[in-house]
Amino acid sequence: MKKLKFKNYVNISVVLKKWIVNSLVFSTCFIFLFSVLFYFLGKKYIKIENFIMLSIILTILIVTIGLYYLKSIIETVKEINNSAKAIATGNFSTKINKNHNDEIGELCDTINFMAKELNDAEKIKNDFISSISHELKTPLTAIKGWAETIQMDGSNDTKTINKGLKIIVRESERLSEMVEELLIFSRLKKGKTSSNLDKIDILAELGEAVYIFKEKARIENKTLSYNEPKMLSPILGDKNKIKQVFINVLDNSLKYTKQNNSINVSVKEEDFKIIINITDNGCGISKEHINKVKEKFYKADSQQRGSGIGLSIVDEIVKLHKGNFEIISEENFGTSAIISFPVLTN
Repeated sequence: MKKLKFKNYVNISVVLKKWIVNSLVFSTCFIFLFSVLFYFLGKKYIKIENFIMLSIILTILIVTIGLYYLKSIIETVKEINNSAKAIATGNFSTKINKNHNDEIGELCDTINFMAKELNDAEKIKNDFISSISHELKTPLTAIKGWAETIQMDGSNDTKTINKGLKIIVRESERLSEMVEELLIFSRLKKGKTSSNLDKIDILAELGEAVYIFKEKARIENKTLSYNEPKMLSPILGDKNKIKQVFINVLDNSLKYTKQNNSINVSVKEEDFKIIINITDNGCGISKEHINKVKEKFYKADSQQRGSGIGLSIVDEIVKLHKGNFEIISEENFGTSAIISFPVLTN
């Protein structure tokens, strides 16, 4: 990574000289104006000695107040400069003390907000690296372990070999899915993904995704129901990406739904939109996490499998199709994922 270089752009002597000159100019103008008033109005009432003394006192007072104010600004700007350097080196916990309620104060608030956002992003990135390392290590350990077992097994036990091969295939597929998910997300964020937009029947893609997970739900002792309508208007979209949306949401629902619980899929057409509602009665999402679940690499439960980008991919694809993706959830009661796409109109 290229190292950022910061220069101290706060030239104190220049600022100080400028402020003194401005103060003296202001004082001179004030004295001139006061002199004119004195000449026309105050000659009879004010002695010249008192006038000169008052002018000197006012000049000193103006310069003193100006220097004091200037000093506070310079100290704040120095602190901002040092904080910017600290942030550039990766110290995102830096915070600037706000001493002004003007433009300088707004700048302090902006830099503090930026540092907080960078700190949060750094934490999410580190959590993701830790999570993905664990997710990759687990299937690799299983693949390596069973490969070594089959290789070293001198008895040629067919049952053991078949069991080991099934695990190797399953874990290899899991690795492949994870890598593919990361590649899809990377392409979507860079805007390099190609979309084959065409008139598609959304019921076909949704039905296929439900079919993929129905058997998995049965094996895990969960119920996946789908109330399929007879006909809906077509939409303009990429059928592979649309199917990926449903797969990711269903996979997420299944992941967080406990045994003997259910997932319900419904779809309707309303106000020139196709609205898909995937609802589960799983563990739900707390208020603390609900606004972050669509963020990349975010996982409310670090113990759960997955890369933490499944719902981020959903959000990106739905936006690409000018649709909307909303999550409504209540902790311990379940979650509803509501996806809508505009219908294709003439």
